[in-house]
Amino acid sequence: MARPNWWQRAAALAAAAVAGCLLAACATPAKDQGQGTDPGGHGQLGSSPTAGSNGGAGFPDGAPSGNPTGGGQGNTGGAAASPTPFVYPKDAKAYAQAVLTAWGNKDLVRVALLTTPAALQQIKDNGYPDNHWTYIKSDGAAGSTYCTFRNNNGDEVVIRVTNSLLGLKLAVSEAPLERTTYPTNAHDYVNAFLNAWSKGNLQRMRKYAADDAYANATVTKPPLSGSIPAGEMDYPGYVEITIRTPEFVYYKFKVLKPQGGPDKLSALPS
Repeated sequence: MARPNWWQRAAALAAAAVAGCLLAACATPAKDQGQGTDPGGHGQLGSSPTAGSNGGAGFPDGAPSGNPTGGGQGNTGGAAASPTPFVYPKDAKAYAQAVLTAWGNKDLVRVALLTTPAALQQIKDNGYPDNHWTYIKSDGAAGSTYCTFRNNNGDEVVIRVTNSLLGLKLAVSEAPLERTTYPTNAHDYVNAFLNAWSKGNLQRMRKYAADDAYANATVTKPPLSGSIPAGEMDYPGYVEITIRTPEFVYYKFKVLKPQGGPDKLSALPS
């Protein structure tokens, strides 16, 4: 066989070198085009968001990004947070107050979550009284707590809360409302005032009295031990009512005409 010329050997060496370069290129893994960013924080030319990436911001498919322009701003927290669930009070007074608040807001859906059907019906039957309630006291008996509240009109509600259901639904089983009424008879009007006095219901006493100062002063004194009619005199514009206690202490009241509304009663010197 004839020996190859020098130019044949050179061509063979060149071909071998080219083949080696091609093998090296095939062995090197391709760079992920979607990961790189330029110094300005924008996706590189040719990069595109993958499924579910919402423009590279990290949101699931269909969720708003809060960044309509894109541009590598990062995750803003995903979907809006759910509303805070209602927490049923674990204290009897707070539970009763929650019922009064829902009642005042005319939110019978919330009231129905807090009360039994019987208590809910009591509330519905009583309509919507003045909703400026003052807490008076709580008394406990037979596994329940009875919370008393009075509003600015002197109306009184005693809410019965079942202690074992505190922190749960339907803990209120009773919610009777005693409304302030205005008798059209002078004697009855005085007796209604005395009854409010015996209960310490200052709000109701103010509604009966022609002068709040008189009601404020009277409620600080011990209520009468009893009242016995001792006289009635009819004058133009008012009726004078005299009563006495079992101890023969006399009181005189003036009831303005016509009776049957608020602010009709004042005291006369005995």
